[in-house]
Amino acid sequence: CTAKSVESPGISTIVGKVPTLTLLDATIRDLIVTWEPLSGTPGIIFQYLLRFRDLDRASQTATGGFETRSYTGGSRTSITVEDLEPNNRYELIMSATNTDA
Repeated sequence: CTAKSVESPGISTIVGKVPTLTLLDATIRDLIVTWEPLSGTPGIIFQYLLRFRDLDRASQTATGGFETRSYTGGSRTSITVEDLEPNNRYELIMSATNTDA
């Protein structure tokens, strides 16, 4: 896990703690993933960031294929990733940011 610094004052990336993703359901084009809320962190979870990419097409884009989705609010614990290509492999990376206590 690597953490990037966040430029906003009073908000920081939680280093060393990442939510563990669990596949809840899958269709041919969608994935529903869930995670346990982080506990024992300073401050309040401000947002979760989900980065994902199609491993079978990653080398074809300047960003390495990553798309980022931001979900504000620490109470959310699941998300549907939509419009995926059938039969391709995907990598998902979750991180969390918090407000400094």
